[in-house]
Amino acid sequence: MINDKLTKELQNQISNNKNKIDELSDLKYILATTTTATANFTKITLNSVVLQKGNFTLSNGNIVIPSGVSLVRVSGGIMGDTTNKTTRYLWGEIRHNNTLVSSHMSPVNGDDYIGCSMPPTIVEVQEGDTISLTASNSAGVKNRTGRSNVWVFVEKINNVI
Repeated sequence: MINDKLTKELQNQISNNKNKIDELSDLKYILATTTTATANFTKITLNSVVLQKGNFTLSNGNIVIPSGVSLVRVSGGIMGDTTNKTTRYLWGEIRHNNTLVSSHMSPVNGDDYIGCSMPPTIVEVQEGDTISLTASNSAGVKNRTGRSNVWVFVEKINNVI
């Protein structure tokens, strides 16, 4: 009887703590449309939401920061087709209001595909700020689409205990 009571109390505490964390964390995971990257940085239009909790929105291919958010963690990835064997690299960037906050460059090693992942970083933001994704390469790479191919993840982290 005591063990059942303790077990029930622990389960309630775990559930309450999970609910508190869920209330404090706004998550968004976004897919990008297919574009052709060029030698100059090309903005990838984010237009599909895969997972969302909170009030983040999309506008003009960007993630828009809602009110009440002052600190976020962002990360992203790009995978492309390199049918043109003269491609030497793929360079991805995550930008906050057009300012670089995270980037990564991957060399091509003779494969038909190339990918790069932009590492997570913490960014101070305010309502109306935007998060965007850009890509560049040494010769035309067509960005793939889909959840595991081109994505940006934004997570509200302020107020998290």
